[in-house]
Amino acid sequence: MQAEHCRGWGGGVLPSGERCSTSDSSVLGTLTAIRDWFRDYKIPDGKPANKFGLGNKAANKDYALKVINETNESWAKLVKRSIPAGELSLV
Repeated sequence: MQAEHCRGWGGGVLPSGERCSTSDSSVLGTLTAIRDWFRDYKIPDGKPANKFGLGNKAANKDYALKVINETNESWAKLVKRSIPAGELSLV
């Protein structure tokens, strides 16, 4: 999801053991409702709708875990201050 010229990740997961098929109308309806909420929740504040990457589709488990792990590694480096000041980018 891209919010106001910024990139951010939003995510949701199904409980362990749940099987998910986008051909299941209840799952598809739930995914659509969640995506619509993330797209529109800032509109009442006068802000534009958020835009999504990935072709506006849900990511698979492997992709989601990769993003989560990379984000966690980056966060841990920041917390431990293990990134030299000259290599830190806030852009």
